[in-house]
Amino acid sequence: MPIQPRLQPNSTVRFGGIALLLCCSLRIPVMAKSNSKRKTRSDKFPLTLHNTGQYCKKIKGKIYYFGTDKKEALSRYLEQAAYLHVGKMPKPKSPGQTLAIKTLCNLYLDHQESRSIIGEIKLRYLYDQTSLLRDFVRFVGPNRVVSDISTVDLQNYRKLPSGGSVV
Repeated sequence: MPIQPRLQPNSTVRFGGIALLLCCSLRIPVMAKSNSKRKTRSDKFPLTLHNTGQYCKKIKGKIYYFGTDKKEALSRYLEQAAYLHVGKMPKPKSPGQTLAIKTLCNLYLDHQESRSIIGEIKLRYLYDQTSLLRDFVRFVGPNRVVSDISTVDLQNYRKLPSGGSVV
């Protein structure tokens, strides 16, 4: 039987690249703790880069996109995070900021949907409004600012064949 060296309590032994610390007189090997804590991915940046090139975050099983610019996406996420984690839609921007026509139409349709649920309007009326607004948003562009839409745009929309619907 080979002679094994006697180890002193609280001494460190290297074993396969791992430092083991022998505790007290029990001679129980214990892993030496490192002082540095490894950061996880979520500690560094809350958003992930999607294959589409946009930064996104999965919240309550749904993926939300915040844009392609990293700083802008982070600021947009931080604005909306409190609402999204609770399960609510983010509030529209204040009147001093721009409001897209798509956002305005969606807010209006949400209101009309709540009216149809309580029976103030018929479901068919809501469907007709949704169809008309979808065509109008396609005509003017979904990201167009509401304040940029002029009466000329409305007249051109009404002059379209088939009652203003875009094909």
